[in-house]
Amino acid sequence: MITVQEMIDRTKAEIVQDVRAGLVPAAIDSFFEIYKYVDPNCYGGAEELFHQIVTASQTDAEQQKKLDIVYGIMKPAREAVDAWIKRGGIAGALAERLTIWRPKTVSGLGAPVAYLGDEHPTEGDWHQSAKADLIDGNAHFRLHQMGRDFLIYSMYHVREPFYLSLAVENFGTACQKLGYKLPLAESEAAWRVYAKNELEPAPPSELQMLLGQISKVFGPSAARDQASELDFKLTFPFSNEPN
Repeated sequence: MITVQEMIDRTKAEIVQDVRAGLVPAAIDSFFEIYKYVDPNCYGGAEELFHQIVTASQTDAEQQKKLDIVYGIMKPAREAVDAWIKRGGIAGALAERLTIWRPKTVSGLGAPVAYLGDEHPTEGDWHQSAKADLIDGNAHFRLHQMGRDFLIYSMYHVREPFYLSLAVENFGTACQKLGYKLPLAESEAAWRVYAKNELEPAPPSELQMLLGQISKVFGPSAARDQASELDFKLTFPFSNEPN
């Protein structure tokens, strides 16, 4: 039987497929707006699930129990896809390129801002902090490749916790631009724990900054695993800036 996450992933892919085919506009604002153009009741394997579960029943109670199973999967899946659409997920899925820019400030660089395609800042003084050409296809591979591209872009500093924390923050900002919710689910992307000898020595404030970004993007469990590997005591709440 299909799971909620499987239905979510299939529904997203099928919506994007219909957008590319010209059946559904890319600018829809919600899942329910799709009804204006196609019948979304078949998205994500919903029809297959219905026929698999809702078989002949002896009583109304038995029939309702089967329907409840189907709706128990369809409802949270549709809610998740609706939230993804509202976060700009369709535009993110269609994008072929993503860049991260940070405004230059008196004290250094400001918070990252993500842009899709050829868009970029047009006012002020900005630094391009990361870029990635987004591959078409499996969403998991897409995120994996983007993370790899971001690290390659920062490769000269990737062993330094301060710059690695900026790369993680860039990745999180990019994921949000693509329609993902933070922290990412493990099925979407997972943090690869760095061994202690893979990172340069750094003051506690920079390690805390790195762990804060890991927690924000990949979840507190990932941050705890990384802190344990570094023999570092976490400070709560997490801070995204050095003290």
